[in-house]
Amino acid sequence: LTDGPGREVPYSWTPDGRSLAIDASVSSSLALVGDEGGELRPLAGSGATEWGPALSPDGTHVAFSSDVSGPWEGPVRELAGEGRTWKVSAEGGEEPQWSTDGSALFYRNGTVWMEVPVTTKPTFSPGRPREALRGPYLNVIGLSYRVSADGQRFLVIRTAETDGLARTVNLVSHWTRELP
Repeated sequence: LTDGPGREVPYSWTPDGRSLAIDASVSSSLALVGDEGGELRPLAGSGATEWGPALSPDGTHVAFSSDVSGPWEGPVRELAGEGRTWKVSAEGGEEPQWSTDGSALFYRNGTVWMEVPVTTKPTFSPGRPREALRGPYLNVIGLSYRVSADGQRFLVIRTAETDGLARTVNLVSHWTRELP
């Protein structure tokens, strides 16, 4: 999709499916790449390290992780107009994800996942963050969790250290012979 100089990591599609929000890892910045020739359109560009862009379901805003003020936080930026930015995470956070209907934003702060009610129209307005999930789950490079469409369940990675499970894989070859 791009002719960029390095590794571009895809994160989020626009609602029409024609453009993709990426993390341009060489420049530690976010961009939107479309099907019009691979040109990158900057999404944030604060000069800080930014990653994990999540486009709102209505395509008007992007949430992302940034260290612009020191610790990781989850700002939201409008894609049109003045490009205003709002701070959503109260005490730090990263890996933002929107609810399917765009009425909430989720983010992770260490081992706590938070939910923030939001509105995007007529202007962006975040509510008060509340704890949605707590647990010692594995944090991986990129997105380490997903939220169900109804916003009630989280898909996270448990570790052997936190759940007592052994780290083994059983491979059964020629399993179709066992069917009769």
